[in-house]
Amino acid sequence: MLRFRRDRLYLGLEPDRLTLVRLSGAWSGFSLPRVMFSTIISFEESAPDSTRVEALRQELRAPQWQGAESHFVLSDRLVRYFVAERPPGARNVEEVQLAAGLRFEDVFGVPASEWTIQLDMPPFATHQLGCALRKTFVADLVAACSHAKSPAVSITPFAISEFNRAHSVIGDKSGWFSVFGRHSLWIGQKKGSDWLSAHQYTVTEDVAGDFSRLMAQECLRATSSSSTTSPMIWLSGLLGNSATRQKLASSPALLLGASGWSGESEEWNASYRLALSPEWPACV
Repeated sequence: MLRFRRDRLYLGLEPDRLTLVRLSGAWSGFSLPRVMFSTIISFEESAPDSTRVEALRQELRAPQWQGAESHFVLSDRLVRYFVAERPPGARNVEEVQLAAGLRFEDVFGVPASEWTIQLDMPPFATHQLGCALRKTFVADLVAACSHAKSPAVSITPFAISEFNRAHSVIGDKSGWFSVFGRHSLWIGQKKGSDWLSAHQYTVTEDVAGDFSRLMAQECLRATSSSSTTSPMIWLSGLLGNSATRQKLASSPALLLGASGWSGESEEWNASYRLALSPEWPACV
C-alpha cells in the first residue's frame, strides 16, 4: 500500500530575506517532489530578529502555506558556531552540555542560558561542533508556525543541513567541509569524528577566488598540518552559475549536490537553494 507524505514547507531565513517553498507530499515515483508554491519576502539586513519573525507571521497567514510541516534552514550568518572539547571523565550528556555552555561563554562573552545550544556528539568524539541560536528567536519561529497550523518540525543551520545531507559521502573521513551561502563561506575542519575548527567568512562575487584564498588561509593555521598527503576538501551550498561551478570544479574540492532543481531556472535555484537544502538532489 502506498503511503502519502504530508506537504512540506521549507523556509530559508537570511539576514535580509525569507524564502518559502511548499512541496507536495504526494508520491511522484522517482522524480523530485513537486513545487507547489514559492515566494521571497525581503527586509532590511540590519533588522532585528523580531522583524524577521513578524514577516514570517504575516506571510504564513496566506492559505497556500498552511497545513504543511515546516522545516527551517537558517543562514549561517544568523548562527554562532564553536568547537567544544568533551571534558575528560564526563559521565553523561548533561555534563557535556554544561561544558559546552561554558565554552560558548568563553568564545562569545554572553550568557549561555539565553541561547539554545546544540552539539554534534558522535560516539568517542573528543572535540564537538556546537551551534547556537537565541532561545527567544527559536520560540518565536515555532509559535508563528503553530499559529498558522504549520508546525515547525526542524530548525537547522545551513552548514549543518548540508553536512547531514552529505554524511553518507563524508562519514568519518578527515578533511575540510565548506559551505557557500549568499555572501558567506563556512569552513570546518574535521579529523575522523572530531571537529577541529569552524569559521565563517564574508565573501564577494568572486566565489572561486575567495574560496581558493580562504582555504589556503585555513590550511596555514590548521593545527594538524603535519600530514604529507593532501587533505580531502568537500564543497557544498550555493556554488554560483555554471561558469563559477566550472572554476570550482577545477579546484581540489569535491563539489556536492546538483547544480539545480530539475525544471527550474538558474535564478530560481539561486533563490531557493537555502530553503531546499534538506531536499536538494545529489545529482540531476
